[in-house]
Amino acid sequence: MFTMKKAHQRQLDIIQILYHDASWHHFNDIAKAVDASVYSIREDITTIATTFNDYIKISENKQTVRAEFRQDANLETFRRYFLKETVPLQFIEALFFNPFLELEDLADQILTSRSTVYRFIPDLNDTLQENFGLELTTKPLKIVGEERQIRNFFTLFFNTRYHPLSWPFDDLDESAIHKVIQLICDVLQLSVAPAQLHQLKFMVAISIVRYQKRQYLSPQYLTKEVSTTISRIHPYLDESPYASYFSSIIHQNIDQGTLYDIFYPVLITAVDADAVDSSQDHQSLTESFLSLSTSLNIDISNIDRFIHGLLNVFNNETVALVYQSTKAIRANTFVEKIEQTYPELYKGLTQIFYQFAVKKNTNISEATLNQLVFYSVTHWPNLINQLHVEKTPIKVVVISDLSYEHARLIAENLKGYFEDALTIDTIENGSYDSVISEDSPYEIIVTSFDLTPITGKYIVNADPFPDADTYTYIQQIMNTIYEA
Repeated sequence: MFTMKKAHQRQLDIIQILYHDASWHHFNDIAKAVDASVYSIREDITTIATTFNDYIKISENKQTVRAEFRQDANLETFRRYFLKETVPLQFIEALFFNPFLELEDLADQILTSRSTVYRFIPDLNDTLQENFGLELTTKPLKIVGEERQIRNFFTLFFNTRYHPLSWPFDDLDESAIHKVIQLICDVLQLSVAPAQLHQLKFMVAISIVRYQKRQYLSPQYLTKEVSTTISRIHPYLDESPYASYFSSIIHQNIDQGTLYDIFYPVLITAVDADAVDSSQDHQSLTESFLSLSTSLNIDISNIDRFIHGLLNVFNNETVALVYQSTKAIRANTFVEKIEQTYPELYKGLTQIFYQFAVKKNTNISEATLNQLVFYSVTHWPNLINQLHVEKTPIKVVVISDLSYEHARLIAENLKGYFEDALTIDTIENGSYDSVISEDSPYEIIVTSFDLTPITGKYIVNADPFPDADTYTYIQQIMNTIYEA
């Protein structure tokens, strides 16, 4: 959806080829794969070697090239590097925070020419129209369309451009927003995963900025269920220490109307959660997965929670938006490996999802299918452990230079994926010395920062959260340890 410069995309494609296969590659083969000349490929490889010399060691001769990647390097590292300088993304962010500027002023603000902006606006409009039913007009410069879809677009944008632990909303108190969302979840007895909680923070922040610019949510989504949910949380929020903060940033008291407009992403998540648990869809998917688990001889513990999460991916746009952005890119490669390694499991999953889509009278795209398979494999309790021969759990420690909360978030994501295959601990800041030495009791060290190689230890970078590449890499390490 958000494209980078052609040269950057080509360089990223080359990195992917070298990343997935450590053997020697002929320049002609790479040129054919990325549809470029051999001369361009040689130039690109020189640029890659210079730009990423801390992560990649390039070796080449007259006809072939290969690369060695640092253990903590993953494809997301390189993708985000190329994206950060992409002019359309800079333009969209500037437009979000300055919706009333003229196009010329906005072009000057991001240090690009007006002609450059005019060139990419048609492609941006195609994306807006196809995916959100929106349009970017130039006189005046604004995104035109239904407000909820505009907010959905910006949610996808920020989720693509920034790490989940980043906070691009300088004028908003991240901690206050986090605590209010947690308060609402506690009142509604709503359980959300850490990654989804961070996504909800982004969505609420986007809602606040749009509200501050007098861009309001349509009342058409104020259903009876949403109104009831607002009535439940209003007294608690009104009496909380955060009410005055939110009143100050929107310049009016927090009433049921402002709760609806600002916290709609949290409200609809709660409403969908209540609806999903008792639906026929839940029963239908449960029966399908129980049948699949029987055929594979792999039990599903906590199946209600698992099915609830799958239905959220189908029905809840909050969760869907998370998976449609950067995770979808990573999920595609991951799913290909699942299809090759566990064809029976892959076939069973895809049959379930296609049949379910038919029942709901809806189409299912390849991207959505990949998201659902990715979710199933990474959230099916017992699956990962049972797919591999049961062995003694490998000891892992997670350390972060950002915060202890960050370390715990990484650990929780790993536990959710590997179940009992790993014993995972977290360490408070300042206590690293005991775990980053050759005498450390941990075989795998997962970090959010660069760490000097340690003899006999495997070091994995998982900043900001583990992704499909990280999971695959850790699994390769586990296989190596077990085979040793």
